[in-house]
Amino acid sequence: MYVYSILGNPKGIHTPLLLLLGTVVLNLGKPTKTNHIRITFTGTVQADGSTAQVLNTSWCLATSPLNDGKPYLLQAQTHRLPFEFRLPNDDDTKLPSSLKLSSSMGVKYMITAVHDRPFVPERLCSVVKKEIRVLERIDISQPKYGARGYVDKDVRVFGNLPISDDKVHLSLTLPRYAVVRGDILPLDIHIKHYRKLVRVDGIKVHLLRRVYAGKNR
Repeated sequence: MYVYSILGNPKGIHTPLLLLLGTVVLNLGKPTKTNHIRITFTGTVQADGSTAQVLNTSWCLATSPLNDGKPYLLQAQTHRLPFEFRLPNDDDTKLPSSLKLSSSMGVKYMITAVHDRPFVPERLCSVVKKEIRVLERIDISQPKYGARGYVDKDVRVFGNLPISDDKVHLSLTLPRYAVVRGDILPLDIHIKHYRKLVRVDGIKVHLLRRVYAGKNR
């Protein structure tokens, strides 16, 4: 058994309210007593040695043709079972973006399919898992993201300078706080120093990603 495909965003990055379309393929070499095939979509956050679940929803495929909830005989053949699922986007279910910082810190979303058979423990059933990448939808046109960013601080410069003059004053201005991939982000940088200063490649700009982990985040 395997999950044949997950369709939503062609780039494989899915956003809230997007409809995911997938197919579970089950190859049976002989008729098999079956309860159903259970699909589960989960989202987990790992941080500081603990795990929190942000999403857990399940539904069933290949149930009894009689709709009586009882086991039935699933014939020997290749079964292709389509399913669909819409990622939630309400106030109670805010899905953080997929993220992996280390083996013990990150955000992961998984689709799991289980061939549930009567009197068979789940650990002995056919199980397949597929990771799904989710990207939080952020509207950068909102006023809170449109404000100009500003940094103003003294920075120490290492080199042959007197201790009294080993700092420069740095000012950096951003046109707005939020950007998307492909955007050009113009920076306005002003450096004021008090002694003659020569540096090769003396100005370096880094784009850093910061993640805050805590009980309420």
